[in-house]
Amino acid sequence: MNRIEKIRNYFENHNGQREAVMFAFFSLLAGIAQLIVRWVLDLVLRNLTTTVEIWPFPEQALGSLLAFLISNVVAKAMSYAINRTQTFQADNDLRVSVVLYTILTIIVIALETIVGVPLQNWCYEIMGGTFTSAHHMTTTAAQLGLYQVAGTISVCIYNFFGGIVVFVMDKFLIMRKK
Repeated sequence: MNRIEKIRNYFENHNGQREAVMFAFFSLLAGIAQLIVRWVLDLVLRNLTTTVEIWPFPEQALGSLLAFLISNVVAKAMSYAINRTQTFQADNDLRVSVVLYTILTIIVIALETIVGVPLQNWCYEIMGGTFTSAHHMTTTAAQLGLYQVAGTISVCIYNFFGGIVVFVMDKFLIMRKK
């Protein structure tokens, strides 16, 4: 028996581990899609510099906020479609599943929005970035690039922790088998 057959046999006998690995893999693909969409939208919407503050979310540029929200919705929709059919092979009521997943997604995106900018700013400062005032960084190209890197790192951090919560909710509530 070769190594691939051993792995296949293991996952056939350990469904929970198979689901966790598949969920992680498909969520990673959705996360990569999210980063790509966010980077592209950040470039396309970079001239929308009007700052917005929607309580309880921190002040941020409108273009950056829209890039974050749109890319996040794309990733969550992609993750739902793939994980429902491939990972959990769910056969429960699709309407109920979509409603529950939508509620979960709204909560997760709201939490990510609340922690996103402070986490990005924290990563930026740890990497040596400087701000000219409370919320405004210096505008050199190197500082802007560093801020983008900090944003990518913050996305990875909150997606990791959010992914744990989403996996548990998907497995036991949203994407069940009858």
